[in-house]
Amino acid sequence: MKWAIATGDASQENRQRYLLWAGYVFFFLFCFFTFAYLTFPYERLRDIIIDRFSSAPDEAGTKTAIKIEELSPHWFTGVQLEGVTVTRTEDAASEPTVIAIDEVTLRAAPLAYLFGNIEVSFGAEAGEGSLDGTYESDMEGKAKHVVAELDGFDLGKMGVGSFIGMPLAGIATGTVDLDLPEEMSTSAGDIDLEIAGLTLGDGKNKMKIPGMAGGLTLDPIDAGTLKMKMALKEGIVAIETFEAKGKDLTLDGSGSLRLASPFDRTRADLTIGFKVEDSYKNKSEKSKIALELMSGNPVMRSATGSDGVTRLQLSGGLTTLRPRPATPGGGAKKGAAAKSAAKAKKPKKTESPEEPEE
Repeated sequence: MKWAIATGDASQENRQRYLLWAGYVFFFLFCFFTFAYLTFPYERLRDIIIDRFSSAPDEAGTKTAIKIEELSPHWFTGVQLEGVTVTRTEDAASEPTVIAIDEVTLRAAPLAYLFGNIEVSFGAEAGEGSLDGTYESDMEGKAKHVVAELDGFDLGKMGVGSFIGMPLAGIATGTVDLDLPEEMSTSAGDIDLEIAGLTLGDGKNKMKIPGMAGGLTLDPIDAGTLKMKMALKEGIVAIETFEAKGKDLTLDGSGSLRLASPFDRTRADLTIGFKVEDSYKNKSEKSKIALELMSGNPVMRSATGSDGVTRLQLSGGLTTLRPRPATPGGGAKKGAAAKSAAKAKKPKKTESPEEPEE
């Protein structure tokens, strides 16, 4: 009986001792991570990121510069970047492209790393909207999976238009889900986006016009809501839906992109059609003069059909795309040609010989 009581007391003392040591370990780890979290040199990390992703001019004169106003911790495994600006200049004569984001958050998943994977949750804010998603890959970065959801993301505030050579504003909502392995021929995924309040031009900055080196300054063009759906299969992005109809502009598109690695080797085969409504042509004297200059341009004049729709074909590598006129009314011409060919092949009806009269 005494032995049992003594054994019970010893077990209780051992438990208390283990709990005490566990408390010491927990307290040490808590203090270590807390002080590391609060005293980490985030300004130095900001400078490293800026130096790492900024580049001196290459042989073609292209230069990339990154600016980060502030970098701070985000939970225990992430960082938050505020006032992020990416500026890319191709040469001294061209206008730089600028992407500006109010806030970016990046957070790693340590447990995924232990199992041989990389998983990063990311987020961004531009205007009143946001973008949230995840990036997953193996340790070598060969198999990538990207999922993103846009909720009222302000494209105008972000500056997306500078990358396509025209001032652009709109609120984007939708999803992106892409599998991007090292071998692009096995990639797959979907893009489903809707841009509400799409506006082209701002009356201040020039818009690139095919065949016009200087471009034109256009008053804001109301293009309504752009609906865009794309399907990625076996390395080819097929455009299923690309259409918008606004007060000033009707827009549609079709074609495909063949992805390649690196991405700038991707090849495009796209057709873009648009029609400017009469209400916009008479909106102001500036609009009227700009559209007259545009219609007098050889490329635009050749690409405009009798229905007033201008249709351009974009083909080749992404960095060497050159627009050229698509055949206006090509579908109708093909249909007429097919009918003519069928009519020519159709045997003529022969009259039956008259029967002799009795």
